[in-house]
Amino acid sequence: MNEISLVAEKFYDVLDDQLLESMRDEKLLGKIGAPTDDTIVSRKQSASDLQSRLKTRKLLGVGELAGDNGDVYKSKISQLLGINESLYVRLPRGMFVWNTLNSLYFLLAGTICLFLPRLGIYLDHGIDTIPTEAVVIIRYYGVTLVSFGLLFKFILQQRETRADIALLLLVTAVFHIIVLIATDYDQYDYEWLTAKPLPNVAVTTSTSAPDDDDVIVDQLDNRKAVNSEISGGFSNEKSFRCPHAKPMLHTGESVAQLSPEDIQIVGAMGDSLASGRGLWPFTDVEFRGAAFPIGGDANMDGLVTLPNILSQFVPNLEGISHGMGSKTALPDYQFNVAEIGAETEDLPQQALELVHRMQRYVGRSLKNKWALITIVTGSEEFCEKCEPPSRTSIRRALGVLRRGLPRALIVLLGPVHVASTYRQNINLMRPRCKCLEKMTGSNYRKLFDVWKRYFVELETEFNTDNGTFGVLSIPSLAIHSRNPQSLLVPGKPLLNRKGHSYAAKWLWNRLIAGPNYNISLIALSEDTYYCPSLGCPYIRTVQNFKMCTITTEDEWQKQNALLKEQKTGKQTRQEVIRTNLVGVISAILGLSIISVAIFGTYFYCHGMKATKGRFDYGQTVAELENELQQQQQQEEK
Repeated sequence: MNEISLVAEKFYDVLDDQLLESMRDEKLLGKIGAPTDDTIVSRKQSASDLQSRLKTRKLLGVGELAGDNGDVYKSKISQLLGINESLYVRLPRGMFVWNTLNSLYFLLAGTICLFLPRLGIYLDHGIDTIPTEAVVIIRYYGVTLVSFGLLFKFILQQRETRADIALLLLVTAVFHIIVLIATDYDQYDYEWLTAKPLPNVAVTTSTSAPDDDDVIVDQLDNRKAVNSEISGGFSNEKSFRCPHAKPMLHTGESVAQLSPEDIQIVGAMGDSLASGRGLWPFTDVEFRGAAFPIGGDANMDGLVTLPNILSQFVPNLEGISHGMGSKTALPDYQFNVAEIGAETEDLPQQALELVHRMQRYVGRSLKNKWALITIVTGSEEFCEKCEPPSRTSIRRALGVLRRGLPRALIVLLGPVHVASTYRQNINLMRPRCKCLEKMTGSNYRKLFDVWKRYFVELETEFNTDNGTFGVLSIPSLAIHSRNPQSLLVPGKPLLNRKGHSYAAKWLWNRLIAGPNYNISLIALSEDTYYCPSLGCPYIRTVQNFKMCTITTEDEWQKQNALLKEQKTGKQTRQEVIRTNLVGVISAILGLSIISVAIFGTYFYCHGMKATKGRFDYGQTVAELENELQQQQQQEEK
């Protein structure tokens, strides 16, 4: 500012000289009643005084205010000419570029979210799948972004004051921080923020076992379930005689009352066990149609899989896998997204792809259909790395499934434990894994206990009492045989076709009987496929382990009718808004348009009647001319 002041001082000296020469004109001096030459000389001498120079600067609007905050004087000349003060405020180049980019981002992202909501939310936040109900919310989000963009654009053009610019930067920072926290919340494990005291879940370790034992099979899952007595079973399709719960009983209202007859969709995630690797002899081809969690080739008599068993209760299941090939080679309406060598860190991406497929091919009816998703993970990761699972990745995957699937039971299945009937505590998978082979029995038990604890904690976190989304954690898929080598692919830690049949039978009986199902009491090859218990004809989940309530269809109809009668004439505010959502939105938009029209018209008419411009801080030119004429008339008198 010192350099500017020196230049301004030289400019004022030249200006004073020019003014004196012009004022010597007798005609001009006569018109305005100018003073004599002596007075002019005295004025020139006084102009050299510091106080006079400061007054001149203030008159021309040059220089800064006291406080050195970058603001300028409100010039009298600029007031007369109607010049915007913001022309003197020069933004730093970086701030100008930043505001410009923000304006472009808000306008482009908002426009895409408004007209192409699914594409917009994917480009903006990387969310691949969204429920149909969220489309309206994304459109509102797009309108908000467009409004922000227009606000940034106009403030950037006007540059009114530094206070407006500072407020603009503050709003931008707050917006980006809130969006970052909201979109990335599920990508991290905020245990310090969301941790809840776990109930008394007994996770018994096996440190008291002999050192040559891997695990104690009887302690893989020591929870108990009430009313788990099995009253019948079947060994093939012809001998299927299980009683149907429907239409006598009311089922499917929540996870606690989920019957096999309610399952309409099946899906699978995970590693090679779910992709069917090893089922075709002497190759690594993925035989997905024969994989025990989701395969549907042949029928139950020719190929034992979980969907083929479920087909005895529900004829037309969606999502079943058929044929051989990778997940990209087979149609997307087969809901099997498992991959060879997948680890727990890959589960979030698989969950996104699975939800996307289901929403695409099932459509809006997905919210009314129950899905059984089997996550088979840990066998390859446990074998190759000998490390605990990625708890954060499993949590993120379960979060994606909970947001995308309104009605779903997730079966989280841990590493495979293959043993001999005579030594069930020894896992025959260990010699086939280089890192597990070198591990002692005690270290193996400690590592397995970590997997078990993580699974139980995640199960507790994602389950509610009467919700329509549940997680059933099974820490280990423990199967045994008198000839266990006949269940494995030679030289590889994989199950062959017989091993998959055993796994399907074990998993089905575990779902029906609950954690009370103990394979050590009976040979798996001699066991039958269980029918649902008469005392609890549902899939045994965490919600019905301790208490299983049976409701007939007539009782439920009466309870539902009674609730409707109580609500008649006493609808809550949320219910009224929900039932008349279109009308409420139309009313809000209508009132907004009317308000804008009324206030816009008022301010427009008020502006047309105004006698001063937007930047006229002082007197107008006409008022100054009138005042000058009055002064001349007084001097003449």
